[in-house]
Order: sequence, then C-alpha cells, then structure tokens
Amino acid sequence: MGFNVQDGEILYSLHLKNIVQGINWKGVISGCQVTPYSGMTLDVSAGSVLYGTTEYSVSATQVTLSAAPSSPNERIDVIVWDYNNGSPIITVLEGTPSDPSVSPPQAPPISDTQVALAQVRVQGGATAIVAEDITDLRIGIDNLRSWLSSVNDDLFSIKAQLIDLVFLHDTEYFLNKEKLDFAEVWFFDGSETFDTLNNVTVDSANKQLHNKNVIGDFETGWDGWTASGSAARISSGSTFGWASSGTYSAGVKKYIYASSDSGAITLNVDLTDVDYIYFDYNIKADDGYLYFKIDGTTIVTKSSINYAESTGYVFVDVTGYTGTHELRFDFSVSGGWGGSSQWVRSLVDNIALIKTSYLQHNVTQNAVNNVMVILTDTDASKLGNTIRVYVTDGVNTTEITQNKTAVAVNLSKMDVKIEFDKTNIRNANQWFESLDNFAILWREV
Repeated sequence: MGFNVQDGEILYSLHLKNIVQGINWKGVISGCQVTPYSGMTLDVSAGSVLYGTTEYSVSATQVTLSAAPSSPNERIDVIVWDYNNGSPIITVLEGTPSDPSVSPPQAPPISDTQVALAQVRVQGGATAIVAEDITDLRIGIDNLRSWLSSVNDDLFSIKAQLIDLVFLHDTEYFLNKEKLDFAEVWFFDGSETFDTLNNVTVDSANKQLHNKNVIGDFETGWDGWTASGSAARISSGSTFGWASSGTYSAGVKKYIYASSDSGAITLNVDLTDVDYIYFDYNIKADDGYLYFKIDGTTIVTKSSINYAESTGYVFVDVTGYTGTHELRFDFSVSGGWGGSSQWVRSLVDNIALIKTSYLQHNVTQNAVNNVMVILTDTDASKLGNTIRVYVTDGVNTTEITQNKTAVAVNLSKMDVKIEFDKTNIRNANQWFESLDNFAILWREV
C-alpha cells in the first residue's frame, strides 16, 4: 500500500497532513485503492479505515471528477474518505487550476476529519483519467503503527514539526489560490514581537497564545491563599477527592458521623480592570454549602442537600470594583445523619481573574483591499465565538468570522486585533481560551 516520497519530489500540505492524521490514528487499514474506470470517473475499492479508535468498512464505490480545465492549465484533485459527522463518505476535493509553466498547481489541503486516498492530476483538456495521473496517498495504518513505536520518544516533537509544516503549506496554498500578496505567520514560539499584549500571554513552551490568569489551581501549593478551620488542599486521587482539572482543589473533605465541619480560604486581590472572577465547585453532603464573599459580603451561595452532588462553574461580574479587596470562600459540610459515617465535601478549583484580553499588531502601513485569516482546524470553530479577529486602520474595522475565506476590506493601513471573548470563555472545561498557529494574508492596493 501506498504513499512514498522520491528524492526531489514536491511535498504538498496534504501529504504532511496525511502523516499527521496517521499519528492521530486516522488512516487506511486495507483496500480503498483509487484506479481509473472510464472518462473522468474513478473506482474506489472496498476496504476499511481507522478513525481514532473505530474501524469503518468502506464499500466499493465510484467518484466522478468535474470537467478538466482548458489547456495549458492543469488541476490537482484529491480523493478522500471523510468522517462526515459519523456518516463517512468518499468525496473529491477539487484543486485550483493553474498554468504549470507559471505556477505549478497545488493539491487542496485536507481537514482533520479526512483521510487522503489519492491525488489526481487533471491535465488541461483531458477527457479521461489514466493510471499515470493517479498518485496513491494511502498510508497503511498498521505500518505506521510499527514506525511510531520505534520513534515513540520523539513522537511529540515530530508531530509538532509536521503540524507547523502543514500550516505553512496551507498558508502558501491560499496565498497563491486567492492571489494575495503577503502573509505573516505566528507560531507563538516567543520569537514574535507584538505592539500590544493586554492580559494575553505568549506561551512559548506550549506554542500558544492564551489569556489564562489563574489565582488558585492549587497544583503546587496554596497560590497565596490563607486557609483557616478545616480547609485543606484536596487531591483528586485521594478518597472522595475532586478537581475540575489537574490534581488538586481546595476546601473541606471529611469522613464524619452525625456531625459537621467548616473551613475557609482568603486572598487579597487587586480587582482594578478585572471583569469577572471565575471558579469551579463541587459539593456533596447531607447538608453542604459553599459561600463566595467579597469584603465579607456573600456574593454566591451553592449547596448540596440529601447527598445530591452539586457541581458547576460560576462567573462573578466584578466590573464595579477597583483597588484591593478580600476574596473569601467559606465551606461547610455535615453528614452521617442516616446512621453511619460517610464522606462529605465542599470544594473549589480553578479560581481565575477574567480580564479584557487582546493582542494588537500593525501588519502593514500600506492600503489593503483583501484579507484572509488561517487558523488550525482545531481553532477554526472558535473564530467569531470565543476568539474574535478584527482588521482595522483605526477608522474602518472588519471582523473576520470565517477561516480560510478571503474578505474584501477598505483599509488605509492594517492592524490585526485578536480578542478573547470574556463573556463566552467556557471551552472543554476551561475558564481560559488558547490559540495555536495563526496566519494573516492580505492584498495591497
């Protein structure tokens, strides 16, 4: 089976992405070979595909390419297996025609939900596809598994480098496809310089941009909080422990019989320019409570009655506060009233300050009439939601809400602004948002 690279051969984004897919356990197990049938129609043989932990059977089928471009233009199409939200299909990704003597046609990129089976060279004016036009892209997942086991120690580094290469190839592909002039790519590896970083961190270790501002995750200690009463750091690995992320939380956990206990944690915090205080909580007791207070005034009350677990998260609007204030969590639990001892708990985790967070950077001082943003597939769903991207010249501003889509603008210069939406940051059980690789592409007037 499959895909191999010859010396001097051009590697497209989809080739590298297909390898990354294989590392993520998405690839061909057997069959799925693409061969000519008649005219512009191709056969795809029966086989099977692994997608994560699930094996999918593939029935023999046919796909038909659209008409060839006029000579001298050529096109590269890609035949893919697509997960398609759990209803897999075999489909065609159509490339953009170009004159090979001017600019070699490029294969279109594949998404995280696709596995490439073959690429097809569609020559100008062709009425039929022949075997020589088809390049097998199937990566046998069993062979890949064997290779991965031999490089396991370096796998994370290999995968990260491949993902970066795929991102660069995708950027180049759309730069040419949309006939844009320039591109600036940010990998957030610490080498970038930005004009403004307002409550945003460039995390060079994890190659991310994020607005994480933790004041209490308790993973390495009390994070400055002062404990009183029975309050303690609680390990999620201990009996009846809990943590919304990581290993530790804070609060009261007891094994008691017909009795109660309580404790508290406090911290003085400057709330100037803070929009929200966020925290996760979990309570389970015959009669359990958690009180969040600012300067002694109760702002939030959560409870558990009759041993019914109460768990969730809270955003507290603190835009009306400035200067330093005392934050306090009071915990109380009771249990064992049913006639025997039992575990009870009232815990808090991931206490965070949510601030207005954005990055702003001048990209060009020249007039711009077209712009495109490229994010990774993972981050694409965040665009226009928890992450907002704007281009502006200080007078005219346009929000970019679509990934890999060119947008007409009218800017005398161009700044890019990336905002983390402070009112809607709740993704994958997190109270902060992060962004991986980012590219801005544009055409100047």
